[in-house]
Amino acid sequence: MLTETPENRHSALVAGAGNLLLADEGFGVHVVKALARRYRFPEEVTIYDAGTAGIYMAPVIQDHDHILFIDAVAAPGPPGSLYLFEDDGFWRAGGELLASPHQVGLAEVMALCRFHGWHPERIALLGVVPARIEPGTALGPEVLQRVDDAVEKAVELLSEWGFEAKERCDA
Repeated sequence: MLTETPENRHSALVAGAGNLLLADEGFGVHVVKALARRYRFPEEVTIYDAGTAGIYMAPVIQDHDHILFIDAVAAPGPPGSLYLFEDDGFWRAGGELLASPHQVGLAEVMALCRFHGWHPERIALLGVVPARIEPGTALGPEVLQRVDDAVEKAVELLSEWGFEAKERCDA
């Protein structure tokens, strides 16, 4: 069953999607793990390893009014290119940019959430163009070098949304 978001709830979800067994396709998961290692967030922020959860993300998504997805994307540009699609840009891009086996799941889950009346205050997709989506557990060099950039962009975007991160001393 889907949950309803209280009208006054101010919370954020950072969901890293991807399959860690398909090389660059695991980018989103690598980024959220690095984000959680390096920063502390207020309790209103959920850092979520979405993996390939697809439709099972719906209740988690609907519990938040600010959503940042991090994933591999099929966008123009060389491998390692970072893209940020915010708000209207996110909805215009839809599932067409997702470059992975779980792409149908994210497009469907977003449609399901909207069908049930969920409308986020802010939504964004931070994506990287993968070099390879094939069996393997390591990110390629072009994509690996963008993990830190994606972490910093996520922190910056969360700050713009009113959620301040604190760097961990033990990171």
